[in-house]
Amino acid sequence: MSLAGGLYTYLKAQTAITDVVGSRIHPLVLPQSPTYPAITYSIDGLSQRTTLDGVQQGIVRADIQIDAWADEGTGGHKQAHDLAVLILAALKNLKGSMGGVTVQSLTRDNQDDFYENTVDAYRNSISFTCWHTE
Repeated sequence: MSLAGGLYTYLKAQTAITDVVGSRIHPLVLPQSPTYPAITYSIDGLSQRTTLDGVQQGIVRADIQIDAWADEGTGGHKQAHDLAVLILAALKNLKGSMGGVTVQSLTRDNQDDFYENTVDAYRNSISFTCWHTE
């Protein structure tokens, strides 16, 4: 399974998260006229670890970004923050299976709050570094 597929499967299995967002977990971008609260996720910067002599070791590093979204009607900034707390609780220092992907290490790198005028919503963005086997 791909890392994106494993992340999606893992997030969908977390009842604390799905109790808030239902099935509104989307790759890359929100759908047009979204219902909030919602989650978007993306996988960037995949790079495979190699030895000094160029042998690939089967361990891949990836950057993951997960965004928790809410609008004023669903609690605004506080709801986006509270959803981000649930995401962090589910993923913090995760090792082992993540939806069929074997994670060696998953660590939070950064977390920021935004207000997105284009969709009139609050976004709490969390970035992670993930090491996983292929």
